[in-house]
Amino acid sequence: MAIDRKMFVLGLDCAAPRLLFERWKEVLPHFASLMDGGLYGPMRSCDPPITVPAWSVMTTGADPGELGVYGFHNRASHNYFDHFVANGSHIRKPRLWDILSAAGRQSIVIGVPQTFPVKPLRGYMVAGLLARDSDNFTWPARLKQSLLKHVPHYRTDIKDFRHTSPEMLLKALYKMTAARFKWAQHMLKHYPWDFFMLVEIGLDRLHHAFWHYMDEESPYHQTDNPYRQAIRDYYLFLDEELGRLLKILSPATDVMIVSDHGAQTMKGLLRINQWLINEGYLVLKTSPGNSRRLDAAMIDWGKTQVWADGGYYARLYFNVRGREPLGVVPPASLPALKAELEKKLSQLKISGNIPVKGRIIDPGESYREVEGIAPDLMLYVGELAYRVSASVGGAENIFTLNNDTGPDGANHDFDGIFIFKGEGVARGKLTRCDIYDVAPTILARMGQAQVGDMKGRVLG
Repeated sequence: MAIDRKMFVLGLDCAAPRLLFERWKEVLPHFASLMDGGLYGPMRSCDPPITVPAWSVMTTGADPGELGVYGFHNRASHNYFDHFVANGSHIRKPRLWDILSAAGRQSIVIGVPQTFPVKPLRGYMVAGLLARDSDNFTWPARLKQSLLKHVPHYRTDIKDFRHTSPEMLLKALYKMTAARFKWAQHMLKHYPWDFFMLVEIGLDRLHHAFWHYMDEESPYHQTDNPYRQAIRDYYLFLDEELGRLLKILSPATDVMIVSDHGAQTMKGLLRINQWLINEGYLVLKTSPGNSRRLDAAMIDWGKTQVWADGGYYARLYFNVRGREPLGVVPPASLPALKAELEKKLSQLKISGNIPVKGRIIDPGESYREVEGIAPDLMLYVGELAYRVSASVGGAENIFTLNNDTGPDGANHDFDGIFIFKGEGVARGKLTRCDIYDVAPTILARMGQAQVGDMKGRVLG
C-alpha cells in the first residue's frame, strides 16, 4: 500500500441509511456517485449508539467499555448522582490522527465530537461537539483567529436546539453548516494534509427537531405543517456541499462517508423510574404531585434497590451494599436481580396490551473491558423506538409522549451509513459492516499499522 495515499472522511452525525441509500438517492447525485463507484451499506453502531461515545469508538477502534465512556453523562463515583460530562480529555486511547501523527503524517480534523479540549497533533484541529464557541477550540490556538477571520459565523453546535423555534433553528442550521463546509474547503486548498476528517453535527439536530414533520406515522406528526420537506431539503444541501469538496480533491484521494448512528421515528417514552417504583425496586420519600425528573434527595436509599437515568436509552444502577454509601443489595444477589429485571423488562406492554420489548445489555458481558463506572445494566426500549424518561410522579402512565429533556421527534437507530470509494476498492453494497471497521480500514489504506487490539476488520 502506498505510504503517500490520502484519505478524506466526511462524517454526518445521525445520517439515516434508508433516507440516503433509498428514499432520496436519486436526487443526491454526489452521494450516489460515491455509492455507485465504491462500497456502501448500513454500518452498525456501538452499544450505546449515541454521539458520545460513537465517534470516539469509530476513531480508536475500541469499544465504550475500553474507553470508559457510556454516554454524555457518566458516573464519577459511586456517590449516587455524581456525574461528569465525557469530553475529549476522557479518551485515553490513541485516535486515528494520533497514530498518523506518530508516523509523521499530517492530519486536519474539523468538527469531530468529543475532541475538546484539543490536544496536540501533527496538523490542525477544530474541535466539535462539547466545545463552546467561546472556548479555545483549535490546535494550534492561533488557528481560531484565522478561522473566524475567514468564517466569522463559525459555530461548533446549535445551543439548546430542542427549545428553538423551527424557523429559527433551520436558519441557524444552514448558517452553521455552510460555515463549516466553507472552512473545510479553505483548509483543503491551503493547508497540508494526508488525512482529513470533517464531521457535521447539523443533521442530528435536524432529525431530532423535524422528523415528526416528515413522518406521517409519528405520534407527534402535524398534518398541516410547513416543514414536511425540511429534512429532504437539508440532505440536498449537504449533497451540494459534498460536490464542492469533491471538486477540490484529487481523483486519487480515498473518500469515505460515515455516520455514528442512524435515526428513526420516536413512538414515545418509557418512564423507567416510575416503572421501578411500581415494581418496588425504587422507593421515594414522598411522591411528587407533578411529573418531575428524579434526583437523589427524593429517594429513600435505605429501601431502594435500583434507580435509573434516561435519555436515548436507560442506564440502570444498583444500590449495592459496600459499594454505594447507603447500599442495600448484597453483591451475591446481583446475578439474580439482573435476571429478574431482564425478564420483566422484556415483557413491557403499553395501553391495549401491546408488547414493547425491552432489551438488556450487560456491560460486564458486552465489552472486552469495563473502565470507569459503567451502568449495571443498559436498556433499549422497542429497539430504540422509545426514548427513556427519568421522570417520576404525576398522573402520567408508564409510557408517555412527554420528553423530560425537551421536544423530540426522532430517536437513534443502530445503523448509520458507510460509503467508501478509492483506487482498488471493491464496488457493491455491503450487507453489514461495523463502526469498529472504520479505523482499521483507514490505517490499512494509508499504510499504517494498527495500534493496540482494534476490534474491527479491514474493508475494501
